[in-house]
Amino acid sequence: MKAIRDDDMMPEYEQEECPIAQEHEMEKPLSHIFQDMLCWKSPQEVVCMLLSITLFIFLAVIPARAAEVTVGSAKGKAGSEIQLPLSFDKTDNMAGVKIVLTYNQDMLEFLKAEKTESSQGLMHIVNSTVPGRIVLVMAGATGIKGENLVFCNLYFRIKEKLTSAFQAQIRIVEAEAKSDQLKNIQLELRNGVVVIDN
Repeated sequence: MKAIRDDDMMPEYEQEECPIAQEHEMEKPLSHIFQDMLCWKSPQEVVCMLLSITLFIFLAVIPARAAEVTVGSAKGKAGSEIQLPLSFDKTDNMAGVKIVLTYNQDMLEFLKAEKTESSQGLMHIVNSTVPGRIVLVMAGATGIKGENLVFCNLYFRIKEKLTSAFQAQIRIVEAEAKSDQLKNIQLELRNGVVVIDN
């Protein structure tokens, strides 16, 4: 009688494409994927699919990187006018934004806020009735996108009475943005500084 070796008991497998590359596998419910795994005979296929599931879950829970909204900085002398840009480092289909800023009213006088070429498709409303506080709202039906995108310019006058060097911060105290699909855009805030050099 011919002896049966352990090798004869193991089925032969052809090298096949790893299931991680088969996109339709990830379209199945997770419970069906595990049922399929029980029917596979190749340990290599089981390990490969486990790795693909782990990668899929890991990528699904990684939060999207927040967009940075920044107030620019400027330098000027008493009595001069300065311009501070408001910008996004990167935005994709941003269709609405509300930003509340504060500034030192004893050093600066707010003049106006103007849209830029990039944000011409958005309407904008500015409320500056409370000294030291600016509320800016911009919105439109179609979002804007780009990198290092200046969407608004703020204009101030440095007050005449300042006779020595000072620094005045322009702070973003509240910010909210939405895409044209009405999804919230996570924001990180960067404040600006006005250097008064007399």
